[in-house]
Amino acid sequence: MKIQKVTFDGMLGFALHKITSSYFTGKCSAWYSKNGKLTGCEWIRRDGQSRLIPIGTPMYRYLESLGPVWK
Repeated sequence: MKIQKVTFDGMLGFALHKITSSYFTGKCSAWYSKNGKLTGCEWIRRDGQSRLIPIGTPMYRYLESLGPVWK
């Protein structure tokens, strides 16, 4: 599965969907400001349930690191 990037009108920011990693199961979606700063994220478990990702957790920090790369 490849990460999908969606940009918002007026270049207000972007979202990344279908983020996977060997560090967690399921997939994540994350929203970023136009400069790549993480503004929100969720984890979609393999059973389809969504969970917010607490700030400062390893999963959160991983998603934070993707923003500057994809901006």
